[in-house]
Amino acid sequence: FTLFCCQLNAQKKWQDETLQIAEMEQKGAARMMEALDANSLFSNASSDFNIHHYRCEWKLDPAIRFIEGKVTSSFTITSNTNNIIFDLVDSLKVDSVLYLGSKILYSRPGNHTLKINFPVTLNANTNGSVIIYYQGVPPNISGFGTFISTTHAGVPVTWTLSEPFGSMEWWPCKNGLNDKADSLDILITTPD
Repeated sequence: FTLFCCQLNAQKKWQDETLQIAEMEQKGAARMMEALDANSLFSNASSDFNIHHYRCEWKLDPAIRFIEGKVTSSFTITSNTNNIIFDLVDSLKVDSVLYLGSKILYSRPGNHTLKINFPVTLNANTNGSVIIYYQGVPPNISGFGTFISTTHAGVPVTWTLSEPFGSMEWWPCKNGLNDKADSLDILITTPD
């Protein structure tokens, strides 16, 4: 009977602690959402496209705070446009953007954005994709442990705890909660 009571008390304590953690996270998220412009939701990406899929191909060395990436983003245009805007931290340098196999123009207008200019106007309901090549040193601006390079037991490691707002510190994306991808592939190349 004593062992059973101890197990019940331990289980109740674990449940209480789990509930406290969940409540703290919920309150923290609510404070952040209150501080945000309701339209931005941590995003300056344009609303004229819906994102469907990201294929992220990254070269990472945990001993070096640096990322080299190739991201293929698949989307549907929602209103006629000749450009779309992704979120991407300003410290990550874009090398090139491909659309239908050809390089196209892009700009970095600031405020952690990447503006992609299509050679023609894309009509609403058009499906498309772009391939974005980029590289650089990600900052840690979101405060969630977005791109961390450190060591564990003397071994270099890179880790993230960036849900749901730190994506733009890793890849060109729509960083807000109002348009999340349906699916995601991540391929990582690291040293042995």
